Amino acid sequence: MVFILFVSALLLRVFFLSPWLEDWDSVQFAMGLHDFNVVNHQPHPPGYILYIALGKLLYLFTQNDTLALTSLSAILGSFSIFPFYLLIKKMAPKANAPTLSAIFMIAPLQWNLSLNALSNIPGMAFCLISIYFIHKGKGSSNSLLLGSFLAGITLGVRFAEYTILISLIAFIVLYKKSILLFLKSIIYFLCGVFFWLIPLILDTGLNKFINSYRLEVAYISDHDSIGSLTIHNLSSRFTEISHLFEISLTIYFSLAIGLIIAGIPFYKKRVLNFNSFFVFVWILSYLIPLVFFYSTKLPRDILPLLPPIIIAFGIISQNFSKIIVIPIYIIFITMFFKTGLIQAKQVHSLTPPSIAPVNYVAKHYSLEETIIVSSFTYRQFQYYAPKYKNYWDKAPNKIEESTIIVDSAQLTKNIPNDYTLVNIKQFSGPEEIFPRLPEISLYIFNYH
Repeated sequence: MVFILFVSALLLRVFFLSPWLEDWDSVQFAMGLHDFNVVNHQPHPPGYILYIALGKLLYLFTQNDTLALTSLSAILGSFSIFPFYLLIKKMAPKANAPTLSAIFMIAPLQWNLSLNALSNIPGMAFCLISIYFIHKGKGSSNSLLLGSFLAGITLGVRFAEYTILISLIAFIVLYKKSILLFLKSIIYFLCGVFFWLIPLILDTGLNKFINSYRLEVAYISDHDSIGSLTIHNLSSRFTEISHLFEISLTIYFSLAIGLIIAGIPFYKKRVLNFNSFFVFVWILSYLIPLVFFYSTKLPRDILPLLPPIIIAFGIISQNFSKIIVIPIYIIFITMFFKTGLIQAKQVHSLTPPSIAPVNYVAKHYSLEETIIVSSFTYRQFQYYAPKYKNYWDKAPNKIEESTIIVDSAQLTKNIPNDYTLVNIKQFSGPEEIFPRLPEISLYIFNYH
């Protein structure tokens, strides 16, 4: 059954792959396939070195940056059903495993991201494999050690889930009450980290590596929520997170999550067991930093919460009769498939707002007489229109071209007075499909 679900999921992905590198990070990943350079943000720290290695492997077959990275997302997004299915069988009623796995695979957030050139889905796949073995560590110390090693490996694919993996390893170690196992788990985890970290340092150079990470930490500290935990900010933060849940998981599923949380005091004791606490730690270990420390404004940052939330549904379903549970599952499958299919078609067919300006400029303005001053679309112009003179965030002191094109109202303040604004061209797309940049305007200046 699980193999049928895998094949179905793969087909639902390969036919709707995005033909574009829509996201800023996607372009940096594509650049990293040919010139891996963390210092130049190809890609940005922490480097995603194993993700890039997998992308290069697929590039050997596709000879296309976009297809290599989107195919990687599609393959690993579909493959993730195997560890998820095995986790469901261990943690919830086995009879629910196929249904819950189907819900997981057609959830719009998972489906949508499996079509794009981003590290989120590959990171989730490796994370689920690690968590499966970490969970098995309850009965087998060797499984925990393998899970710890794989957790370290996972951070070389995508680093953001580190709080989940470390917290779950700690939970199992505390459950088993073994100091020796604790020390071994640390060693195995570090071995997994060193597997990708040492090659990354050797490739980058130690001083450049340290400096790149220092700058990245400084950027995160400046832009994330650390140090701004006022009542007003927390209220705004909860509003933002609620909106992200609504966009990424649909409003109905988000409401169902709220009902689950509200009903916790009334559940039968049989669902408050080891598995329940394991899922609870899984959710909180990501939700707490998401709310209090991360400056996330993108639906894809909710993805790490999707697997444990669906597993929680499976565990809690034991409180209700099949007469109630089955219709609920049917509703979610129908709702998710309908929404996911609509979004998949849009991902495949729509030109992203981050790409449309590049196409517009390439079609209407000459290379010789045009310069670009860009911020939001800098990477897209750099990748898709590399022959244009493209300046990051600020126009050069000496301008000889007759046309200046700017992609931000803020940047128009620095345009020389002898240039006049002659046109504003706007581009937009659905927020749930293009959340980072759903709309963009080009400000076009001509010399007078």
